[in-house]
This record gives sequence, structure tokens and C-alpha cells, in this order.
Amino acid sequence: MAGFSQSNDQPSIEDLHNELRAIKQRAVDAVNSGSAEDLLGTFSQNIIITAFNNDNVHGLDAATEYYGKMMTGADRYIKEMSITADADALSLFYADNTIAVVSGTSMAHFQLKVGPPFDIPLRWTATVDRSSGSWKFATLHFSADPVDNPLVSSSIAFWKWLAVALALGGVGLGYFLGRRKSRKA
Repeated sequence: MAGFSQSNDQPSIEDLHNELRAIKQRAVDAVNSGSAEDLLGTFSQNIIITAFNNDNVHGLDAATEYYGKMMTGADRYIKEMSITADADALSLFYADNTIAVVSGTSMAHFQLKVGPPFDIPLRWTATVDRSSGSWKFATLHFSADPVDNPLVSSSIAFWKWLAVALALGGVGLGYFLGRRKSRKA
């Protein structure tokens, strides 16, 4: 553009995208290695997180507490977790390139405290803030398809098997009672 020159202290757009890729990878690596400290280090003080189970967390202290509740505490829900994260497109920049917004897909693998392990596809959106000099996640929002996901599929399968078992049990009981009644007659 005519008349536009990038100041020497401002990184190029390509450099900004590379920095964003790096923070995304740090967060993914932290989740996959189970490092709360590394993961929480990618969050801003005022982080807002909406987890795929619809839990909502506000602030770094609450995020730290939530991580402990879900992943490390004696009553934790998640025994093991890993995740992938792929952006749909390059981040959109706002506020003189200090705010970036991006969305993408993830595949999350969960081993809960009880039950079999499962994989669930997720969608995510992130707002990343660079106003303090380095990128930090300001918001993270994860969602899962409420209709087509492994939890719903396994629930449907359970209820189908239960219906078949109850139907067969009913037929067997009817046969048994019918034979018993015919013997008495």
C-alpha cells in the first residue's frame, strides 16, 4: 500500500501467525503431557473458558481450580486426555494486531475415571490477546455435536440392547407363563 510502512518494532503478519501457531501448539502439548503449569501459562489473567460439557470458567484462578477438579484431584472426572487442534483458516486480527480470533476442529480422546475411553470431535473458537507483549488465550470455547457424537451413540446403542433384552425377556416370560397355565388346564 502506498504510504504504509511497517515499523521495525511491529512483527509482520506472517510472524504473528507463526506466534499464534506456536501458542496453540504449546497449549496442545501441555494438555497431551498433562502439564497444568504449561497450559495455564498460555492463559490470560481474565481467561474465559466454555468447556464442551458446558462448564464455564472465568479467570486464571478459576481455570486453575477447574483443571484440578477435572484432571488431578482425588475426585477428578478425567483420568487421561489428549487433543489435536487444527485451525479452519488464518486468524483474524483486530485492535492493531493485538487481538486475534480463530476457530477450528479438534479430536479429543478421553479416559474418564469410569467407563471405556472415547474420542469425540469438537469445534473450538479462541480469542488470543497480545496487548501485554506475548500472546495469551483470552477466551476458549469448545463444543460437541449434541446429536452425533460417541456419547449419544453409545447411549442409543445401550437403550437398543436393553429394549431387545427386555423384549426377549418378555417373550420368554410369556412362553414360560403360557406353558405353566396350559399344564394346569
